[in-house]
Amino acid sequence: MRRLLDDLRAYLASERARQKLRAAFIASNVRDIAIFGILALFLTFASVVALLMGLIVILAPVIGPWWALLTVIGGALLVIAGLGLLLWSRVRRLTGGKRS
Repeated sequence: MRRLLDDLRAYLASERARQKLRAAFIASNVRDIAIFGILALFLTFASVVALLMGLIVILAPVIGPWWALLTVIGGALLVIAGLGLLLWSRVRRLTGGKRS
């Protein structure tokens, strides 16, 4: 019986060490995912800003700088409105169209 208890303690100690190692591995991966995700979002935002600025620079000689600015902002707002409508339709589909 004593040997069985010793084996059980040894098993529990090794299992605890295994689970701590597993938790550390998962925590490390979660940290990496968060870092890469934030970096990807930052670079995506920077790319969108560069694209919008490029559109203004390209359109400025054709329609004038103020109209180019208004055109690009208006187009961006239309895209944002379309995405907002898609978001709203998904939320309504998820909630079954019920109002809270």
